[in-house]
Amino acid sequence: QIRPRASSSREAAFGAMSDPSAPPSPGAPATEVLRFEPWQSAVDPTFWAELARRKLDTFGLSEDSVPVDAQFACATHKEVSSPAQLDRRAFEVWSATAGDATASGRMRMPGSLRNVNTFERFKAFDRVAMQNEAGLELWRSVVSGEALEDPSLLVPFLVLTFADLKSWTFSYWFCFPALKTSAAVQTAPSLRKRVDDELAESLQNFLDQTNPAFAWATRVSHETGARKITHAPLTEMNAMLAACRAARQRKAEKSDADGTDEDDDSEENVYLSFLDPCSNPDHPGWALRNITTLAAARFDLGDDRRLSVLSVRKRTGRVSSEHSVVFELVFPEGTISETRKKRLSIDSDFSDTQVCPFPVVGWELNPKGRAGPRRADLGESMDPTRLAIAAAELNLKLMRWRLLPDLDLKKIAETRCLIVGAGTLGCAVARCLLGWGVSSFTFVDSGVVSFSNPVRQSLFEFKDCLDGGKLKAEAAAANLKRVFPGVEAVGVTMSVPMPGHPVASHDKARVLGDVSKLEALVKEHDAVFCLTDTRESRWLPTLLCAANDTTLINAALGFDSYLVMRHGAGVSTPRRAAFVKGKGSSDELPKTGAPRFDRLGCYFCNDVMAPGDSTRDRTLDQQCTVTRPGLAPIAGALAAEMLVALRQWRGDEARDASGRSDTTENAQPPAHVGAPGVGEAPPTALGIVPHQIRGHVSSYAQTLFAAPAFDKCTACSRKVVRLFRGLEEDEDEESPESPVCEEKKKRRADARDAFLLAAFKDPTFLEDATGLTAVHRAADDAEWLGSDGSDGDDF
Repeated sequence: QIRPRASSSREAAFGAMSDPSAPPSPGAPATEVLRFEPWQSAVDPTFWAELARRKLDTFGLSEDSVPVDAQFACATHKEVSSPAQLDRRAFEVWSATAGDATASGRMRMPGSLRNVNTFERFKAFDRVAMQNEAGLELWRSVVSGEALEDPSLLVPFLVLTFADLKSWTFSYWFCFPALKTSAAVQTAPSLRKRVDDELAESLQNFLDQTNPAFAWATRVSHETGARKITHAPLTEMNAMLAACRAARQRKAEKSDADGTDEDDDSEENVYLSFLDPCSNPDHPGWALRNITTLAAARFDLGDDRRLSVLSVRKRTGRVSSEHSVVFELVFPEGTISETRKKRLSIDSDFSDTQVCPFPVVGWELNPKGRAGPRRADLGESMDPTRLAIAAAELNLKLMRWRLLPDLDLKKIAETRCLIVGAGTLGCAVARCLLGWGVSSFTFVDSGVVSFSNPVRQSLFEFKDCLDGGKLKAEAAAANLKRVFPGVEAVGVTMSVPMPGHPVASHDKARVLGDVSKLEALVKEHDAVFCLTDTRESRWLPTLLCAANDTTLINAALGFDSYLVMRHGAGVSTPRRAAFVKGKGSSDELPKTGAPRFDRLGCYFCNDVMAPGDSTRDRTLDQQCTVTRPGLAPIAGALAAEMLVALRQWRGDEARDASGRSDTTENAQPPAHVGAPGVGEAPPTALGIVPHQIRGHVSSYAQTLFAAPAFDKCTACSRKVVRLFRGLEEDEDEESPESPVCEEKKKRRADARDAFLLAAFKDPTFLEDATGLTAVHRAADDAEWLGSDGSDGDDF
């Protein structure tokens, strides 16, 4: 392999070939080495943005070659040549962009991109092997004749890149491979000429009426007495050259027979026409360089080895006769060896061509005119918010490269989260979800930021406590935006009505309005986090989520213990077996640790008493949430991770008795209480999704539990949900799409309001409504009946 001589400034600047092997014959016009103006790359920022996206979403750690397409046009400016342009569409198949490109006069440049993973790899990459491989493909297209059918194969390019997506800088180096033939092609400056108006008009009509390749054959003849201009693909070049020589021979014979000189105005010539991106009047562009190799190898140039090349250039959108140039080329003996050229037959098989016989050149120089890469820094021009979003997405997308290829980040990012309680847990959950890419939050809280909050609640700072304290919900939303400007966060200041907290007559409208407002928020979000301080404040969010089949995750703290749990699906979810055969169970009893598949219990399902006022008659330490400071971050992180794992659930493989799959949209994954069995795949890309996580920091222990929903639960049972919906005892419930008359709507609304006010006034109302009172009475009777009366005092 021969190293390219890109470091030679003279050769790099004009692409000069080696000196001719023999002096021109006597009487021939003076010639000089044909020089080519090199390509210049022009990369639009959208190309780098698309490369970054594909690197993260598709390429990952792969360094394989990726096909890309650049575009170029013929020169339209007096001093500025047309560059090789790339934008975001470079990665699309050419057929998708060919229409727009052709309409604007741009031509295709097929290329190959190699994006490497480190800057050290970029610097040490074997560019010689890369360009030689491209040179071999180029030579194969010449010897096989493919380049005659598709001349775009003669203008290939390579681009080696390294994308630093932390700083949004891109290092890159372009190569426009060209074959350096054995002897230099010459040009005769004295024979250089401009194009006449008629030929320019014919060229323009040809370009308007067809979709030509960037190079084609043009013949000008006078055989019938009138000038005729014909354009054809390069596959017809040899036929045109033969016809031209025959016509010239006939004219010469006729002139000899008549004894007259040949009419100089009767032009007979064939041109190799091409759209030249170069604006230099004395030199063609690099696009011609490989065409000359094709001409030397494939065209029958005759004994004089000359070829007229028509460099087509435009002004104001049309072919310019003044600026288009005809270059007369001379191909010295040895340009391509005769032995090699004799083997070039259209019928030959060139599939075994393994070695390119010529050196390959073409690496682009840097802006300083030296051999070296270029650098694009998009970080300086990007909006800081966009940079923050890109940097946050980067860490998440890197997970998919090696560790979690099935991770659905889009589903996580689109999750709308309602956080009820903007305290220690609320701040911890929001920050963790932010790291997962969740970008839509609504905080609900009625308090203000106090001086004790900032040290434990990560979304607040000292100045939020001044002047009586800012509203917690609004301050949490505003500060979350300060942490990450790309987030959508809203604060809603409102109280959550609670059982055991009676409502005064003048407050009924406000409290019932708060219930409706909170229900509307639940319906607008995909997940609700219940993170309040008291037990009773969790009752209404639990009921609303059960009634609207919305995911709810509860987190609660003790002094050195915590609970994180997800609630089961809504009451309308079809009933299912608790344990499924083949999923860790037998016909009789489930195996220890088998996952549950039925509807899971809520925060109140283990209670046999309705929630009441837990703050009445309490000392200061009982009124405040006194916990070890490390608990909230632990529980908050687990709650956030539980939601993210839930969002990766893609359907239930369990089958019902009829063999049909349960396709309920909000069906949730089974609740595991341990790692999946040997050979059993986890239900989500992130592993299992437990029902309850109970932890104790004092012993650094954590236990998983799973429990079914309780049919007499005061918050999520079917009975309570029906009362909340205002349904009578024997009344059937319509589907949400079914119309309901106004009278029925009003009756149900009144019944709902009466139920809520009764529950807020006296929690025992919920015990009576659900049947818990009867359970208490039966338990008391059982205890009395079981006593023999021998112990204790008689009263």
